Amino acid sequence: MHLKLVDTTCDTCSSGSYRLNSTTCAQCSSCAGQYVVETACTASQDTVCRLGKFVSGNVDLQVLGQSGKFDLIPMGDDGKQVTSDKIRVEMDSLYELNAAGSQIGNGGLRAGKHSIQSFAPESFTITGPTNTTYQGLTCQRIRFALRMVDDAAELVMDTYLFTESGTIAFGSGATEESFDVRGGSLKFNVEINDWPWCNASSGNPCNGETGSDLELTIGVTGPSSTKTARQDDNGNEVYDLGEGAAMTMSKLFKVGGAFEAAGSGDISFASNSLKLRFPKPSGSTNTLMYDPIMSVGTVTCSANCANCSSNGTCDVCDGGYYK
Repeated sequence: MHLKLVDTTCDTCSSGSYRLNSTTCAQCSSCAGQYVVETACTASQDTVCRLGKFVSGNVDLQVLGQSGKFDLIPMGDDGKQVTSDKIRVEMDSLYELNAAGSQIGNGGLRAGKHSIQSFAPESFTITGPTNTTYQGLTCQRIRFALRMVDDAAELVMDTYLFTESGTIAFGSGATEESFDVRGGSLKFNVEINDWPWCNASSGNPCNGETGSDLELTIGVTGPSSTKTARQDDNGNEVYDLGEGAAMTMSKLFKVGGAFEAAGSGDISFASNSLKLRFPKPSGSTNTLMYDPIMSVGTVTCSANCANCSSNGTCDVCDGGYYK
């Protein structure tokens, strides 16, 4: 990290710099490579960077920059990353749609638009890892948070990297879904709060349009270019991504604080793109959430299971690994 002196006297430093001492301002540093922002630059303190890497259950979670991108990488028996078998997850785009499915809210300045064509220039606030539990299972939580639309709305992605095996639930009552997780499984809640929906107001950004849905696209890339769909023992839709990597899909949204079945075409996965089309909440609680689960390949059962079946497969292994 190199300091660049930008002033010789500084009662107040300009934007993008901080007060190094009573006579000198210095340019705020940026975090590069595998490092992410721990603490943002302030008027009196430079940026604090930290390594964006977390390990759990023989799996690495590697945060890549500040734009909502990370890799889930299995570890080999030698303790090294098997990068060829990783899953990459990255925020791609977000659009408000009218009832006809057309993109709206794109007028005016970028900061106030009701769309994000690319998350690449965005800067999420990343916090964690925090040791916690989720429905009684130990895990590490990492949070990605981004303010949007002139600071009116927030996109939050809470990622949970599990350190033990078990079963978790999403939904309630008749809509409840069950998911099996293991040490190294990753679940992440994608939540959008307080979206300022277009309501036929004139002028930018809505230009008389009325919002009906939000379409969020998340890039998901696995080891193989071929994606195979199947159902697991709980009846959930699973996409095999190659080399033991998989993504388990929920059929539910949480809209306005209540669970509801997603409509036809509202959840889709094709060409490495997970598309989520959230309906506008009808009540006063303006929140939207979706909750997929991912896992990467791990070591074989024969090396880690206490009780394997005759064909070499097993349900739950010692240490939380499946074949």
